[in-house]
Amino acid sequence: MGLLNAGKKVLNAVSLYTGKTLFIFAVCFFWAAAAAGEYKAVFPPADPKTLPEVPVVRPGKAADMQLDGLLDEAAWKKAVVYSDFGLDTGEGLTDFPTRVHFLYSNRTLWIALECDIPKPIDGGEIESVLEKENIEIFLDNTGSKRMYYHIGMDTKGVVDIPGFTGQNTAKACQSVVKRTKKGYRVEMSIALDVLSDFGAPNKDIIGVNVARQSIGKRWSSLCGIIGQGSRADQFWTLLLDSKGGEKLPQTVYRPIFKNDADLSKLASGLLSVLEEYKKKTFEGRPLVDVRMKQLENILNRSKKDRWGSSVSLGAAVYRAFRVLKELLPETGKNAALLEVEKALLPGKENDFPSASVSPKSGWRECAFTFSEDGSSQPYALYVPGNVTAGKKLPLVVYLHGSNLVSYSDGLIMEMHQPPIEFLMVRVNARKCKRYGPSEKKEINEVIKDISAKWPVDEDRISLFGFSAGAFASAELVVEQQGKYSAAAVVAGRFKDLRAGNAPSLPLIAIWGLADPAVPFKKEEGGELSKLTKNNGYETIIYVLPVTDHSVPMAGFEFWLASKSRKK
Repeated sequence: MGLLNAGKKVLNAVSLYTGKTLFIFAVCFFWAAAAAGEYKAVFPPADPKTLPEVPVVRPGKAADMQLDGLLDEAAWKKAVVYSDFGLDTGEGLTDFPTRVHFLYSNRTLWIALECDIPKPIDGGEIESVLEKENIEIFLDNTGSKRMYYHIGMDTKGVVDIPGFTGQNTAKACQSVVKRTKKGYRVEMSIALDVLSDFGAPNKDIIGVNVARQSIGKRWSSLCGIIGQGSRADQFWTLLLDSKGGEKLPQTVYRPIFKNDADLSKLASGLLSVLEEYKKKTFEGRPLVDVRMKQLENILNRSKKDRWGSSVSLGAAVYRAFRVLKELLPETGKNAALLEVEKALLPGKENDFPSASVSPKSGWRECAFTFSEDGSSQPYALYVPGNVTAGKKLPLVVYLHGSNLVSYSDGLIMEMHQPPIEFLMVRVNARKCKRYGPSEKKEINEVIKDISAKWPVDEDRISLFGFSAGAFASAELVVEQQGKYSAAAVVAGRFKDLRAGNAPSLPLIAIWGLADPAVPFKKEEGGELSKLTKNNGYETIIYVLPVTDHSVPMAGFEFWLASKSRKK
């Protein structure tokens, strides 16, 4: 509660109202939601009891701890090693071996990472890859998964905490990086009580996530449960009371195939099965096309790039295998599918009944045929477990940022989230850099495809855009006036609001004040603050003082789903 109270103090000091427009310079958005009590119902917190825990050892004495990167103290030797880092593409575990240890003593959190780097394919030295690596630590102070301190570090040991001066950063977090034969080792200490700029740290519980960027292009996370737009959407729970929390968390991804399985051969066999069905039309054909295209792309990539190939290729083989069995049951006796069955670990087929490489979640892979070129295009759809006949459901449409993965090569997995009673879709939009006419048409056809299969409430379809998706959301609510019930524009930009381009619907706009990609403009904020007075719809503006382009986004979907065109 200390952090929440501090947030309220910030809001009391810097909030201003213009009519019904809430214009907030907030440290983080859900503080504002709590301060403005009417929003409590639509920003439900996560239940800390449902969040997994990280393995932590609490040494009786920490006097012998030295920040030297050697990890030779007795306490480190007792620490449980966690090594299941999940790729943020949804393809499974990274094969860049990463081992993380946690210690906690006297309000100091110690984190150590042992990071291996496979030898570069071009025959170069590990040092050429080492300089491209980055580590991120996310701390959530309330068990909400939505607010965090963000600590970044490069492999030279330089630490950066947005919003902190260099002097305060050094007090809050110290680190040492040591080269090893296989890569490097990181040891850092985080003084929790120094992280007090946004309120005193929680005494009982804190959330933590660790992410590693390998060779400048692959992020992997301790959680292995990634929501696009922020690697900190999910946390393990760290208990800070005397009871401790040394329970190992559940692994999201599990091994599927036997160690000696020839994944390339299995993939080629499944692709040959597809050739027999290219000229056929059947229900589910778009999803078969999408899965097979994924398999083909990953197989070709694995021949050029061994990093991650065994992980991603195994996941792609399994997904293709399952979709063929489910949508084309007559292929069950095909030799290629029988070979895949033989290569599976015993009982694994029943572990993943949703044709994915993750445990069950509300997310599912879907696909449709795009009218413009006849291609099969994917999207990810979240369906709540309480769908009943005759009950219409809101639909929140998420638009990804420039060149980002929204659909993912597997399912979008957000397992530990508040109960959701509405539909959510993440549109692929070709992973475009900018949403042009074709991408906007694709959005409309995804909505149409969902509405034909699920009970969508046409009066409660909203847009939730990040970065390039936010630009598109701001354009669509003007170009298609009256179609959408609300919009959240996160790190985006509006066209000239004084030239008849003002949206007429409930609106949330969010910027990070330290965002170099889409900086906040006072003039734009001022024009937006007039919208409520001009059109009568609720407009909420958040400017996050210490935030860059990685604006936290969890929770806004609840506000969006609460809005209706009829109200």
